[in-house]
Amino acid sequence: MSIFLYHLMTACAVAVLLGTQFYPVLAPLYQRVLVIAGLLFVFFFVLLVFLRYRSQENVPLLGIFVPNIVIVGMIVFATGGITSPFVLLLGLLLVAAGASEKGRLTIWLSILAGMVYLPAVYLHARVEQIPLSSFDITYVLLQVSVLLLVGGVMSMIAERHERVREAEQQAILAHRRLDKLHSRVMEAMHEGVIVADEQLQPINMNEAARLYLGDDVGDAALLQRLLDSTDSLKSFLQHPVGMTFQHECDFNGQAILLTVSRLSEEDSWARWLFTLVNISSIRRLERKLADQAKMAALGNMSAMMAHEIRNPIQSIVQGLELFGRVGKEQQGEIVAILQNEIQRLNRLVNGMLDYSRPMIPKPAVQHMGNFFEGVLNSLTAEERQRVCLRCTVDYMDVDGSHLRMVVDNLLSNALRQDHSGQPVDVSLQSEGDHWTLKVCDHGGGISDEVREHLFEPFVSGRVDGVGLGLATVLQVCKANQWNIDLEDTKTGTCFTVTGTMSKEVMQHG
Repeated sequence: MSIFLYHLMTACAVAVLLGTQFYPVLAPLYQRVLVIAGLLFVFFFVLLVFLRYRSQENVPLLGIFVPNIVIVGMIVFATGGITSPFVLLLGLLLVAAGASEKGRLTIWLSILAGMVYLPAVYLHARVEQIPLSSFDITYVLLQVSVLLLVGGVMSMIAERHERVREAEQQAILAHRRLDKLHSRVMEAMHEGVIVADEQLQPINMNEAARLYLGDDVGDAALLQRLLDSTDSLKSFLQHPVGMTFQHECDFNGQAILLTVSRLSEEDSWARWLFTLVNISSIRRLERKLADQAKMAALGNMSAMMAHEIRNPIQSIVQGLELFGRVGKEQQGEIVAILQNEIQRLNRLVNGMLDYSRPMIPKPAVQHMGNFFEGVLNSLTAEERQRVCLRCTVDYMDVDGSHLRMVVDNLLSNALRQDHSGQPVDVSLQSEGDHWTLKVCDHGGGISDEVREHLFEPFVSGRVDGVGLGLATVLQVCKANQWNIDLEDTKTGTCFTVTGTMSKEVMQHG
């Protein structure tokens, strides 16, 4: 609608100028020509507006500029021909046509303007019977050349604008296609993706990420929930070490592998990329494979178990046969032997049950003072005197029965391994978001031959050892994602178990 408005405003200005300055002093012939020109303008303007509103489409530019060039030619004829100031309107029409970004149209309109201007000048000279000198002819041709030059220049500008506009449209179209493709790819991904700025505000988050994190609040709250999942992530974001960070989290009962990458420093808008991969199926498969491996190991252990049980049973049978044939002193010795063999069988059965039991962690907040009090109460008075306990952790979020298996087996191993008379050191302490359990003895260390297979079933460095305690410890640690290390000290052996403290327990502590 703007082109019609400018068209009408220009026409009104020209009409006012003609009506006040030219029309009163013109001859009747020229006055009639101006009236006809005005009527033609009104007719074509109304026709163009009608066509525009009826078809709801843009009116061809030829329908606007061709009638106006003819009308301007009539005005030039009526207002002085070669001396008419309204020849400038022809140039303005060509500039307006060039601004419409139609290059070839401007060329043809410039030729039409020259063809209209020449007859207008010569007809006016003919009517007024004014001979045109060679100077006048040269001036007219110069004006026509200027009109053609303006048309050519505006045509070049229009064509260039048209190419730029087409390139811009192509770029916009390509950007829209890429944006749609990006959206489709993000929503089709099974991996959660979050892009955040320098202030850790979410810029983009796909549906998978919302599903993993809860999808019950806004994107900003979901990202904050992810940031609060572990303090090590906050430390990395505040003081990045390297370009990536990985951590396994638990959200809604699913194991999620979180990877954080720092994007290019050149882009201050998008700075952090968070990817979340659901590895619950992998963890389930690992547990299934571990269970299958355990069942396969149980088959091998059956033969070992038969051998281990046969020796104590034979000793018991022989002891019972001799019991009625010997005196009271020998009977006491036989009873002691029978008790030792029965305890060995009991340890063997308990170790077998612990090793074959499914390891499914059920963490709960444990008061560690009460926990170690229960551990010590299960020992004999002599054994309690040999334990030096140091605990600086008040609460831990762990499976108490699993941790008890680890402590009992490590402590039992240390007490039976250490014959130096020195105390067995047991310590539990925390640093940051990790806890560390150490059980150290002074038994002189473990031989290289035993060390190589130390955590395998039925491997023991003691004559009376069953060989399932440390195998059970390793199994429990794997199930709870704890780390266990073995270190030789100057006087003995030190087992170290490490795990992660939950944020709730740290705040409680």
